[in-house]
Amino acid sequence: MKPTNVEFFMAVNAEATNKYLEGIKQLLEQLLDKFSGLESWKTTADSSLGSLLQTTAGRVQKLEARPRPPPPLPLPSATMLQPRP
Repeated sequence: MKPTNVEFFMAVNAEATNKYLEGIKQLLEQLLDKFSGLESWKTTADSSLGSLLQTTAGRVQKLEARPRPPPPLPLPSATMLQPRP
């Protein structure tokens, strides 16, 4: 028994739809893989930056805790630089 035109069209249309959906599925899988990679990168970057921030904060606290150096000595005045008679 030969399929009717409608049956033939439906079979071709179903096959095309199936190929189209397979293409979408592949694109979504690729997108999910990229998002997973980005999530992994973000986790690593957050950890590294958090460690760097803690180290920097510790160094800043040490610098702030140091006593200030004494003020510089005043420069000699012009009268002090003249030779004595």
